[in-house]
Amino acid sequence: MKTLRDALLEYPPQMLRAIADMNALQLPEGGSRDQWADFLSNELARADIAQQAWQSLGEAERGIIERMRQNDGRIKAFQLLRDHGEIRPFGVVALARDKPWLSPANSVESLWYRGLIQRAFDVGGAYRGEVFFIPQEILAHWPRAGAGEVHFAIKTVPAPQAILDDDDAAVWDMFTFLSFVVREEPVSADGDMLRPDDLLTLHAQFLVKDDFQDKRAASAAPRLSFIQRIARTARLVKSNDGRGLRAGLRATDWLRAPRHQQRMQLVEAWQRERLWNELAHVPTLRLEETGWKNDPRLARNVVWAQLAHCPTGAWISTASFVAAIKKADPDFQRPDGDYERWHIRDQATGRLLTGFSQWQNVEGALISYILHFPLRWLGVVNVSAKMDEQAEFSITEFGARALGRSAVNPPQPRAAKVIAQANFEVLVPLDAPLNARFQLERMAERVRWPADPRVGDATAAAAGHDRTDDWLPQARVA
Repeated sequence: MKTLRDALLEYPPQMLRAIADMNALQLPEGGSRDQWADFLSNELARADIAQQAWQSLGEAERGIIERMRQNDGRIKAFQLLRDHGEIRPFGVVALARDKPWLSPANSVESLWYRGLIQRAFDVGGAYRGEVFFIPQEILAHWPRAGAGEVHFAIKTVPAPQAILDDDDAAVWDMFTFLSFVVREEPVSADGDMLRPDDLLTLHAQFLVKDDFQDKRAASAAPRLSFIQRIARTARLVKSNDGRGLRAGLRATDWLRAPRHQQRMQLVEAWQRERLWNELAHVPTLRLEETGWKNDPRLARNVVWAQLAHCPTGAWISTASFVAAIKKADPDFQRPDGDYERWHIRDQATGRLLTGFSQWQNVEGALISYILHFPLRWLGVVNVSAKMDEQAEFSITEFGARALGRSAVNPPQPRAAKVIAQANFEVLVPLDAPLNARFQLERMAERVRWPADPRVGDATAAAAGHDRTDDWLPQARVA
């Protein structure tokens, strides 16, 4: 980033005189532009002058400074001008004649004509463009925000009457998907996702179900596609030369891992996944393909990062969380600030949702969806059953561990052996490890299988399978 002197050297003498006037400084008589820039850069960097400038600022100006301070003393130019007001354009003649610094139109102009913010070109992440920055020579002399001051302000609320708690259902449904793949070796519909008939079979066995009316909608069902995409990204399944799906390279390791690691690997796969797009699943939105494309990871990243500022165990208003992100990082998924290019319509009315004025309907709805669906599916948060203005969420024990807010791993289920009986039926206790269950799925037929394997024992018939004899010695014989 430019130094204060470098920034001042780009100004015409009229602007340098404005900065001097606003800081009650007397420019050297007869000095050149470069001499004036040198003089001002030295004076504005003095501790007493910088502190005097700080004291002269109003609440609005200090609010801008604090916002910039939270981002290394800079802000994207379009964000500052959009949120706090434009700097009116003046040529050198009009600047000398009208003296706009004597009656600034807004807080941005007030800071600009004091020389307390400067403009530069910057590259940061996905953004390449103009920024405003506070020169470090000045910022170093300003008081820091008070210790413990909270910038990401959310609202805690009483617990809702009805709660959706998926816990580790994603692990069990992923296990069901893997078992189906090794048992049926299904052919995918398009080289990627399963055929509708197979999806209906899986859907009937999943603990967390989608809401669709017929099998034609199964391929677009959010959670069915979510499990399939996460399985691929985590390398738990793979395509077999276009002939269908098979167990992937990481499947065995995942099945043998402790439960908290199994859950964390699914979270990490979701964070990396590019093709499953939350924006396309927000029920109030309809996306039109007109050449634009969003990166779903950008929205996940900002939600994940801001969850780290939230208290664990407390119930939090979803609306307040959305509002806090809008204040802290409104352009998280459109870093260039272009709110006109994406063609997104309101699902109910067909109205085109363009412009920053539609942020709540697009970005706000997306944040709410990420909280109440994928993060709930992964067991990171519990949510209220109603997703409306009163919607709320709470970070779970596992969520606190995944977010780095706790060093304590959730309890690991006790690993019981399956029990081989004299009739070659195999009793699968409630707490049998997933790897043992998976081996049975490959070589046995289900006899009695509970709808929720987390709450009941199961029985499989192992007779008549060639591979059974190699595996049954590992089981306990009744």
